[in-house]
Amino acid sequence: MRIALLSTSESTGGAAVVTRRVTEALRSLGHDARMVVLRRDEKQNTDFVETAAGNRRGRLLPFVAERGEIFLQNAMNRRDLWKVSTASTGVPVFAHSFVAEADAIIIGWICQGYLSLAEIGQICALGKPTVMVMHDQWAMTGICHLPGGCRRWAEGGRCGNCPLLHGMAWKNDLSRRVWKRKERLYTANPRLKFVAVSSWLAERATESTLLAGKDVTVIPNPIALPSPTTVRSNREPMIIMGAARIDDDVKNLPLAIDALNRLHDSGRAEGAEAVFFGGLRDKSVLSGLRMPHRWLGPISSAEVASLMGRGKAVLSTSHFEMLPTTIVEGLAHGCVAVATDSGGQSDIIENGVNGMLVAPGDAQGMADALAWALSDDAPNARELRMSVEKFDAKSIGARFLQLLDSLNSKAVGV
Repeated sequence: MRIALLSTSESTGGAAVVTRRVTEALRSLGHDARMVVLRRDEKQNTDFVETAAGNRRGRLLPFVAERGEIFLQNAMNRRDLWKVSTASTGVPVFAHSFVAEADAIIIGWICQGYLSLAEIGQICALGKPTVMVMHDQWAMTGICHLPGGCRRWAEGGRCGNCPLLHGMAWKNDLSRRVWKRKERLYTANPRLKFVAVSSWLAERATESTLLAGKDVTVIPNPIALPSPTTVRSNREPMIIMGAARIDDDVKNLPLAIDALNRLHDSGRAEGAEAVFFGGLRDKSVLSGLRMPHRWLGPISSAEVASLMGRGKAVLSTSHFEMLPTTIVEGLAHGCVAVATDSGGQSDIIENGVNGMLVAPGDAQGMADALAWALSDDAPNARELRMSVEKFDAKSIGARFLQLLDSLNSKAVGV
C-alpha cells in the first residue's frame, strides 16, 4: 500500500515524533509510507519525508493568517494564543502527488497553518480510506486542544463563550463558528475514521456533541522497544521527569516539587536525585526543591533512552495526558512509573505491577509512591520492560494496517 501520513512538522512535538514512528513501522512492514509535512527538519534529511508546499512563503502565509485571526478574535491579547487552533487556512495537500496517488491517508496533528477544515474535506473527497488520529482533544472541541475544566464542548454543548478568548468571548464567538465548521465537515464525510491514542481520550469523544456516535478506534502511540536483554538490572536512585517544556501549566511541576520535598524530608530517599529534562522558561522554579537535582535542558532521543536506562523511576504529575510517551519510554528502559491518574496513564500503568497511579493533587500519595519505586520491593527492570510490549512500533503499525484494510473492505462493499 501507498500510505500518506500528514503532519505539520517532521520532528518537532510529540505528535510529529509519533507520526514518524508510525511511518517507519509501516515501511518496515513492506509498505510505501511517507510523511507529507508542512515543515521539514533539514537536519534529518529523511528520504520518506516530503514537503507539502514548495516554498517558505507558501508555508508561512497560512500560519500567519490563522494566528492573526486568533489574535484579533482574542482582542489582540497574546494570552493563551497557542492553546487554540481554527484550521481556517492551510495548503492544498490534496493536490500533492503522493497524497493524490496514495491508497490511504492518515491525518496526524495538522494545525498551525497546515490543513484547513475545507482541505480535510477535499482529502476525504478523494475517496480513499482516511483516518484522523487524535493526539489531543481538538477534533472534539471548537478551537481548544485541551479544554481543562471547560465542558462547553460536551454533554450537548456547541462551544461558545470560550474561556480562552479573552475579551471576545460570546455565544457565537470564534469557538462556536469553528465548532459549526467541524460539524459540517463530519456530517458531509461519514466515512472519516477517528483514532484515539488512549482509552481515556476515546471516552472523552463519546461525551462530545461533535463525535458522539462516531466509531472511534483506540491505537496507542508506538515506541521502539529495546531488547529485554539490554535492560540493565542495577539502577541508579534517579527520579526522572521530562517534557517538551516541564514548566508548562499542564505538567504541574509544583506538585512534583511538593512530592519530592516530602519524600526527601521523610528520609526515604537517601542518595536519590531528581533529574529533569526539557525546556524550562524560568529556572528559578526549581530553587524550592530540597532534594538534590539537575536540569539537563532539552536532550536528544538517544540521551533520553540512556538516561531512562540508568534511572530508577519516571515521574509524571500532569493535570491530564492523552498518552504520556515519557512514561512508556521509562518503563521500556526499566524505570518504575509514578503518575497522576488523570488521563491515558491508566492505559500504561497497572498499580503495584509496573508503577503507581496517584490521585490528582495528592502530593503525599505521590511521595509514598516514589518511595516504593526507589525501594527493593519495586518490580525489576526487565519485568517493567515486558509490561509495555503492546506499544512496540511494529505491532502498532500492524493495527493501523488492519484498520485501513477494514475501511477499504467497507468501501468496496459500498
